Amino acid sequence: MLGVAELLLLILVAWVVLYSILRQLQVRNLECSPLHVLYRSGRFLRFLEKLSRPKKFWSVVSDVSVGLFFLVMGYGVYFMASNLLSFYERPAEASRLVPVLPGITIGFDIFLLMVPSILIVIFSHEAAHAVAAKVSGIKLKSAGFFVAFIFPGAFVEADEGSLSKASKRSKLRFFSAGSSANIVLALLILVPLISNAVFYALISPFYGARSGVQVLDVINGYPAYGVLERGDVILGVNGTRVHNLDEFRQVMERARPRSAVTLSVLRDGTLNNVTIFTRNESGRAVIGVYLFDYYPPRLPVFPIDGPYEFYRFLVVSFIVASSVAIINALPIPPLDGDKVVASLISGKKGALVRATLAASCVTLLLWNIILSLVT
Repeated sequence: MLGVAELLLLILVAWVVLYSILRQLQVRNLECSPLHVLYRSGRFLRFLEKLSRPKKFWSVVSDVSVGLFFLVMGYGVYFMASNLLSFYERPAEASRLVPVLPGITIGFDIFLLMVPSILIVIFSHEAAHAVAAKVSGIKLKSAGFFVAFIFPGAFVEADEGSLSKASKRSKLRFFSAGSSANIVLALLILVPLISNAVFYALISPFYGARSGVQVLDVINGYPAYGVLERGDVILGVNGTRVHNLDEFRQVMERARPRSAVTLSVLRDGTLNNVTIFTRNESGRAVIGVYLFDYYPPRLPVFPIDGPYEFYRFLVVSFIVASSVAIINALPIPPLDGDKVVASLISGKKGALVRATLAASCVTLLLWNIILSLVT
């Protein structure tokens, strides 16, 4: 398996080769520089503009998005301030804010899971900008896609002349649309994460209803290590049938620490009973496993851990969508938050207010990141 250094070297070599090829091809509407490729697409622009129908409906949505944007901005500032206090008062409860650096702050497996989430979030963000521009009478100059190092992206570029002449309301609509769309997307993703019924409705064409708990991993040194394996399905505990995680926890809560529990385990189509002596942790009986609800595949071609991987994808997508919405709403140049503030106030006093807000938010953000890395 490649290490971080080897993988970074491989990426750099790939960029050198790609850059050399693209410089020779001289593709129309393609801009290429080291570690960055940008493509302007007229077809993508026309597609985004078509999304603005019906105009009256999206006009109302654009107005609502302005109010939603300020809620997101306010929450972002409040979250960073309260989280910073948590690092000093209750460090264990503080949320960790770290930049996305594959191989350093997150694993490459998580980053690969993030890529489709990033694409969905970026598309919704830029589509919202395009729709808001169209219904607000702001001309779009171009739209397209880019890759910066290993991060994919998209963009919508407004005509500067048209944007500068636009009314305050139109500017607010345009700049607030992206983050508002992302927070709505995050809330939609949250629904199946907190509702088993909705989650099952999404996977029901491929998987049956919950009928046990699936072993995701076994902790080294714990009682279940060497007895249970990843992919095992626990169907019962001490003769009691369990259909989901809640039922499994309820049965285990009745078990005494340092006592024997008998598990009915399905492995490779064979049902066996295994006995494990529990460990005492804070008065609770534990065996040392990571579990997820088991949804039986309707066909053999569907992987047993498909529902869990889909759940992971939803979690990552929620984090990406909400993070992009909140960070982008902060009044920090060149983020949309600063552009919204600039649309409201101008002149020397406006510049002073913007500089104060930006300095305050940058300080809060940097302190959160620093404390996340060192504590």
